[in-house]
Amino acid sequence: MSLDFIKGSKDEVVIDEQDIAEEVDYWSCTLVGTVMGCKTTIAELNTLVGKHWNHITTPEILYFSRGWYYFRFLSKEDMASVQAESWNINGYPLVASFVGTPICADETTTNKSKTAFARVLVEVDISKELPKAMALQTPYRGKILQKIVYEWVPYYCQTCKKIGHTKEKCNRNAPKKVYQPAKVVVAAPPVSKPVTKAHEDIPASPTPRSSSTKDDSSCTTPLRNRFSVIQPQEGPVSVHLAVDQGIVGAQYALCTVTHILSQKSFLVTFVYAFNRAVERLPFWNRLISFSQGHKIPWVCLGDFNVSLAAEERSGCLLHLREIQEFRDCLTACQLVDHPYTGGVFAWHNKQPANPKWAKLDRALLNYEWFHYLPSSTVDFLPAGISDHAPLLMDIDPSIRPPPKSFRYLNCWALSASFSSCVSQIWSSSTGGGQIYSLFAKLGLLKSELRHIHRYT
Repeated sequence: MSLDFIKGSKDEVVIDEQDIAEEVDYWSCTLVGTVMGCKTTIAELNTLVGKHWNHITTPEILYFSRGWYYFRFLSKEDMASVQAESWNINGYPLVASFVGTPICADETTTNKSKTAFARVLVEVDISKELPKAMALQTPYRGKILQKIVYEWVPYYCQTCKKIGHTKEKCNRNAPKKVYQPAKVVVAAPPVSKPVTKAHEDIPASPTPRSSSTKDDSSCTTPLRNRFSVIQPQEGPVSVHLAVDQGIVGAQYALCTVTHILSQKSFLVTFVYAFNRAVERLPFWNRLISFSQGHKIPWVCLGDFNVSLAAEERSGCLLHLREIQEFRDCLTACQLVDHPYTGGVFAWHNKQPANPKWAKLDRALLNYEWFHYLPSSTVDFLPAGISDHAPLLMDIDPSIRPPPKSFRYLNCWALSASFSSCVSQIWSSSTGGGQIYSLFAKLGLLKSELRHIHRYT
C-alpha cells in the first residue's frame, strides 16, 4: 500500500473523526480474547472456534500481543450471538424454574467470574424425578440441549416415601422371613490338654471348607471355625463365634460370623486401607458393591487411613477431597460410626518433636446392626508400643462375666524387677492429655504386674 505525504503542524498531529472513520467501521465487529491456562496457535484457535461457534461464519483471527487475539466477525449479528451465549442474570430465574423454585445464585455466577457454568440454589420436589437436561430456545442459536448437574440429591425411596435410602434398599422390598425353630447346638466337652500357645492350634495353611460339606447335626466349634483360639490363655478355651470362609482382598477381609449361643449371623469386614487416596478408590467402590448385595447386620472396622472431619486431625495435612470421597462411600453404603469409648485420636506418630494425631481407625455399622445387635460396644484401648490404638468390639456384653477387680499385692515389691518395671513404664511417653496418659500408663503397668505375679 502506497502512502502520500500530508503537510501538518510541527508541534502536534491532529486526527479528525473522519480520518479514522474507515478504521472504526473495519473493527466495529471485533472482539478481543485469549485462551486461559495454555499457549495456542491461530490454527488451533480456528479449529476450536469452528467447533464451538458452528452456528455462525468462522471469524477472522488475528494475533494482537502476549497471548491476546482479535476475533473479527463478518457481521454484528454474528458477534452478538457469541456474546449472548454468556449467562445473563435475567435468564437465571427462567432457566432455574424449569427444575424447581429458584432461591438464589452464588457469587461467582452473579459476578460472572466463572462463565463456564451457572450455579443456582433451587428448591425441588424430591418425590418427583429430576430432569437431567432441558431444551433451550435461543434467539441466535435456535434450540439447544442444556445439561443439568446436581451437586447433591438426598436419597428418596419411591416405595415407602421416606428420605434416607433408595428403593433397592427399602425394607418393604426385602423378602419376608420364614420362622424356623432354632437348632440346638451341643458344645464339645472341654479339652483336658491345656492350650499354652495360640499359634499351635492355627494351621499354617488351613484347608478351605465349603458350606455344603458342613455337618449341621454335629456342629462343633472346630468344624466351623478356622481359628480354634481367639485369645491365647491357659486352660480350656471357650469359643462363642463361628467364622465362615470369606473373601480376602488387598485392603480388606470379608467373612460371615455366627454367634453360637444366640445363632445370630453378621458380616465383618476387616480393613487396612492404602495410604494414597487414588489407591483407596477401588476399595470404596468395593464397599458399595458389598452393601448392595446384603441385608444382614454388617460391621466394617479397621484402619481406613482417612478421617471424616477436620476435627479428627491434629498437626496433620488435611485433604478435603479425600474426606469427601470417604463420606460419599459411607452415604452410598449407609454406614455410620459406632459409638465408642476411649481416645478420639486412634493414631499417633510417636514423635515428641513433631507430634501428629488423627482418627484413622473406626467401626462402621449399617442400620440392620442396630436392630439385631443393639447392645454392642466399641472401646479404643491404650496404643502401647504401636502407633495405632487397638479397637476392642464386644457384640454381646450380657454374656461376658464382669471383669475382676485389680488388687495390689505387697509381695510384688519384693520382686527384683518391680522397681525397674514401674520406673520404665512411668517414664514412657503415651501421648494425649494428662488424664489419658495416666490411664494409659496404669493399663500398661497392670499387664506387667500380672506377668510378675505369674512368673516370679
